[in-house]
Amino acid sequence: MNHDVEMARIGKSHQLRLFEINPRDTCRDIGLNWLSALQLYKKELLSFDPSTVNELDEAQEAELRFVGSLVTSGCDETMIMNLLRGLKKPYQYNSNKIYYHWSSQQWRLLPMIEDTEKEQLFHDWIDELVENNDEEQLSAIESIVSEAIGQFDIDKENSQ
Repeated sequence: MNHDVEMARIGKSHQLRLFEINPRDTCRDIGLNWLSALQLYKKELLSFDPSTVNELDEAQEAELRFVGSLVTSGCDETMIMNLLRGLKKPYQYNSNKIYYHWSSQQWRLLPMIEDTEKEQLFHDWIDELVENNDEEQLSAIESIVSEAIGQFDIDKENSQ
C-alpha cells in the first residue's frame, strides 16, 4: 500500500459549512445517476447511505465525488474494484491531490510544487506563449495580473 496517498484523505470536519451540500446535488454536479449512488452504498463502496443523509460533511462529499467519478468516467464494477485496491476504506480522498499511476497500478500523491518551481514554470509558460505568438493568452494574463495588483490599491485605501 502507498502510504503517501493517505495524506490526500479528508478527515471528518467538525466545522460548520456556509452552505448545505446534499448527496443529490453532489451526484448532479458530477453527473452520477442517483440510483448508481445508491448501488455504490449497497456494494459497500460508500461508507454511508446517501438516501439517509440530508447534508454531507466534507469527508462524505469527498468519498461520493471520488468513487462516483470513477463510475461517471465509465468504469465498470470490476475496474472500480481494481482501481480501489490498495486504498483504505472509506474512500474519502481528495481527487485533486492524487492520481492513478497506470504502470505501477497504484494511486500516488501529486507532487507539491515549490515556490521557486512555480516561478520557473510561470516563466517557461510565458516564454512558450511568446514563442507561439499567443498574444490573446498573454493579454488575458496581463489583465488578470493588473486586476490583482489593483486589488492591493483597494485594500490599501480601505485600511487607511
